[in-house]
Amino acid sequence: MEKNMSTGRTFLSEYYGDGNGRTATVLTSWQGLSVEFKQDGKVVETRMLHDHNRFYADDACENWVRGIIN
Repeated sequence: MEKNMSTGRTFLSEYYGDGNGRTATVLTSWQGLSVEFKQDGKVVETRMLHDHNRFYADDACENWVRGIIN
């Protein structure tokens, strides 16, 4: 795990699309979990998943990189 001192968030995992330029990252902070969806290296959306567990966050990332979430 890698902690970003400026944001207070800790990197948990990253997902990569199959040549579609999409990536997704699961992060955690004192508030809870969040995911960052990126397209071609630019953040498209950050979703706060504070009321959900790690499995839910992982599924959201997989759905983003597969193109299920637009």
